[in-house]
Amino acid sequence: MGNRRTLESRIDLLLLTALTEEAQVVAAVLESVCTRAGLKGRVSLYDYSAGGEEVLRVATASAHDLGAVGMGVFAAPLLRDLRPSATALIGIAAAVDASEVGLGDVPFSSHVLSYDDIAVHDGVLTFRSQGFQVDPAMKAAVGELRTSAHTYEPWQSSCRNVIQPVIEAVNPLRKTKIVPQEIADPPHLVVEVTAGGPFLLRDKDFRDALRKRVQLPDHSAIEVASPIHPKLVSAEMESHGFMRAAHENGIPAVVLKGISDDGDAAKAELERSSGGFFRTYACSNAVLAVLHVLRLRASVESGATRGVASTAAAPFSADSEPDASGAVVSTPVAGWHLVDEALLNAHSNELDAAELGLYYDGREPDWRHAQAAESEIPRREVVALSVKAITEASDQTAVMLLGAGGEGKSTVVRQIAVDLVRSGHRVLFRDRNADPQLDASLVSGLSSEESWVLVSDEADEIAPSLEACVAALKDGGRTNVHWVLAARDNDWKARWRKGRRNLEPAWSQWATVWPSPARRGAELGLSPSDAEKIVGAWLAASSLGQLGTVSAGSRAKELHAASRGNIGLSDGTLFGAVLEKRFGAEGLKAHVANMLRRLGDDDHGVGSGHTLLHAFLYAAACDAIGIDGIDLNVVADLLGVPRERRRVDIRDALGMEAAGTGGGSALRTRHPAIAQVALQLVEAGDIREDLEEIYLDVVRGTASTARDLFVSPHGEVMNSGPTVLGGLQSFGLSAERAKEIGLAVADEAQRAEPQLLVLAVTRANTYREAGEPDAATEILGEALAGAADKSDWKRVGRGMLTELGACHGKAGRIDDNIALLGLSISDQVNAGAVGLRNASAAIGAIGGKLLEIAEGRDLPQYAGLALRVCERLYPHSIRRRNHHWAKAYGRLAKKLGTKPLSRDEALESLPSVVVQAIAAAEDRLLRDYAQSVLRGAAPSLELLARTLRGR
Repeated sequence: MGNRRTLESRIDLLLLTALTEEAQVVAAVLESVCTRAGLKGRVSLYDYSAGGEEVLRVATASAHDLGAVGMGVFAAPLLRDLRPSATALIGIAAAVDASEVGLGDVPFSSHVLSYDDIAVHDGVLTFRSQGFQVDPAMKAAVGELRTSAHTYEPWQSSCRNVIQPVIEAVNPLRKTKIVPQEIADPPHLVVEVTAGGPFLLRDKDFRDALRKRVQLPDHSAIEVASPIHPKLVSAEMESHGFMRAAHENGIPAVVLKGISDDGDAAKAELERSSGGFFRTYACSNAVLAVLHVLRLRASVESGATRGVASTAAAPFSADSEPDASGAVVSTPVAGWHLVDEALLNAHSNELDAAELGLYYDGREPDWRHAQAAESEIPRREVVALSVKAITEASDQTAVMLLGAGGEGKSTVVRQIAVDLVRSGHRVLFRDRNADPQLDASLVSGLSSEESWVLVSDEADEIAPSLEACVAALKDGGRTNVHWVLAARDNDWKARWRKGRRNLEPAWSQWATVWPSPARRGAELGLSPSDAEKIVGAWLAASSLGQLGTVSAGSRAKELHAASRGNIGLSDGTLFGAVLEKRFGAEGLKAHVANMLRRLGDDDHGVGSGHTLLHAFLYAAACDAIGIDGIDLNVVADLLGVPRERRRVDIRDALGMEAAGTGGGSALRTRHPAIAQVALQLVEAGDIREDLEEIYLDVVRGTASTARDLFVSPHGEVMNSGPTVLGGLQSFGLSAERAKEIGLAVADEAQRAEPQLLVLAVTRANTYREAGEPDAATEILGEALAGAADKSDWKRVGRGMLTELGACHGKAGRIDDNIALLGLSISDQVNAGAVGLRNASAAIGAIGGKLLEIAEGRDLPQYAGLALRVCERLYPHSIRRRNHHWAKAYGRLAKKLGTKPLSRDEALESLPSVVVQAIAAAEDRLLRDYAQSVLRGAAPSLELLARTLRGR
């Protein structure tokens, strides 16, 4: 990245908001697309990549006050003191012309009108409006943004991609939680007249009177003398105070406030039903819009060219690659550095034996490894095939190397890049930590005279903007720009997943794709000839390890077999095979012990009195039990490392020690087997750390960091009690010790985030799985009284009742079990729709418990009928997987002589089963709860009926 500014540097853009909820959204968006640079009083500072090597300083602050007066009083001294190059008011507004702008659209004010100067006579309002001009440079940049799909679609795409992380970041700050809504159409940026005034619009007729002459209803106590402006599209309450302060201080200013409602009576219901989703979505879109406009404004003002710029005198950092002179090469695509002969020559020094040994042990590669001799680091078959696919391409081509972690992708893509450079291609390699937003206009602007290849080792990070780039190249008839994209397949799939659907585009409609999706894993896997060359390199470097005990003719075969299947330590990946064949179980233990001692010595100090050992163990605690790494921001906060240094000081440092890896904001160990051995050594006392405290730190740190930052994974960590319980036993800890740590984790998670009902459910589930159903019942019983007031009740309330029912069932209280399961699928609990999974679990469990009763001697009179009910209602797809239950239902129903029931008859019969179970329940608190929910009525199952009819 380019030169970083100091805190005293010029501010390129100051973003101001009026409301606290707007400030929360602005912060969440900037955290996603910018790099935090610090604080300056009440102002938060961020660095934003504007293309090339230019990094713009963006600042943000909030008045936390409603109305023009409050905004003017807040903005004037701030603008006077900071003197930003430009300022923007961001937030939400009501639509005045609903035919022109809809929910989520962002009006860019062509000029801002004020209608707060009002004369009132005989109930007639006369607005004496005043106009404010906006920054012409920003206005011109908006035109540039809206002129081309190559610039417009990336903004629309980013709006869709950022909103979910924004919701996850701000929901912990809200009492009323945001409920994500389906977004059918992309948002639009509209340049038109907007206004600020003293009215909060909730009346359609009055709203329309601001734009056109209308006859207000007879019951209206006021009239409007004349409209403010015939092209007025939106209105809110702060822009005129903001614009006046900006004009008085001589600061260029603009207003972008997204549309959150239609300014009519439906406003309150819209906000109630969505938890304020459209307010958040509209504000988020406005932030992204002003950033995209800022980038184009900076590009126009700097006179940026489409070709490769000359080298710039900037210090080398982990975010950039130097040329032979030590300068950073500027390229046409922000965040991607040019790989050329000068850069390769600067990294052509040979690797010594120690460096080769570290690489074989898992150290992450750099350009020296990509240029190493074949006898040291061989080129695998996939390298030559990838280079061939690009070199022989007659159309835009995308080489997609997607596979499990540990398949050697980082080495492969660097070797491909080197060979492409030496074949005459212009190669751009994505900088680690670069802005994930790839600008389609910059990619399309690459010179048409040369063959360009964009190479990314963590392609999942750029996935949100990749589609627009590939499509833009196709639309422009460009056949000289190609891609080499590598990523962990799970990370790649996650980027395109929405619910249970995979929305990955069909890339073949725009480009030639190699390998085909069906061959991705096979082409990236180790071939027999690859194994031969790798074993030869190990032999030459005296690094065969345990493989040296195998006959020479069998070594490559064993390595190849280990890379293709689960053998000992191997998980079917190249690095897993390395661990299995070079180390073996005992050798790996000694290797990990040496690594841990090294990471814990004084030379590896980091943060506030910590070492890299602590960072590694936090990642290992997650990897060892199947959680895919830990958020790097969490580790930085735990160690006292500034977040902006988290990658260099922690992840990159661990990578140099062959101990850590990761992409985006994730930190992982090199392999789950290494993580498990490390935790075994800690538990055995070989390393002076406490395993329980490591897990508790991970939970506390995740909860703490999540208070002001989006953390991933958050839910997996905070709900990891059962995972810890089972995971620790899977690699050797005693059941008692695993139980001790698992219960401590579940307890700490609920303490850390008591506002989340799901953590009480998970805690109870942990106790139940640990063999303590009474404790689990007590936990959920205590939570039941105030459960409906929790922020996540609608999401997990039904699951909580199901879990409490399971606890009673485990303790043998069958009536309590049936009662709770019946409540969990009833309408009266008011916890959202009844999902198929919830319905299946409840109905299946009811049937199972009744089956237990029926097979005993104490058979309630309703059992036979209830069995038939469950047999009819149990969803067919689930029943197929549990056909033995279905057959048992059928046999017993026949034995009892119950008549066949239709689904509707079954739905009518089931409530009586639940009512009788409630009456017979042992738990008094349960009976009281059921009474408060049902209020004397039988359970209503209309939501369940809808779920079953929808199948």
